[in-house]
Amino acid sequence: MRMENVKAKAKKIVDHLSEDKAKVAVSFLEFLEDRECWEASREILEDKELMASIKRGNEDIAEGRIKPWRGI
Repeated sequence: MRMENVKAKAKKIVDHLSEDKAKVAVSFLEFLEDRECWEASREILEDKELMASIKRGNEDIAEGRIKPWRGI
């Protein structure tokens, strides 16, 4: 099923729910949204090369080995 169809179906279902059940549905959707953000963060934290690059960047900043991006 295409993403547009999935989202349209979800909206249609929520529109037909009672207010109490719609609140539960929205709460669950918020949980899924938060989980997706945490999963993305976990992927970054588990990427050893990316984390090493970030660490080198932080060390460069601490040692003053940077150039203002506006001057480039």
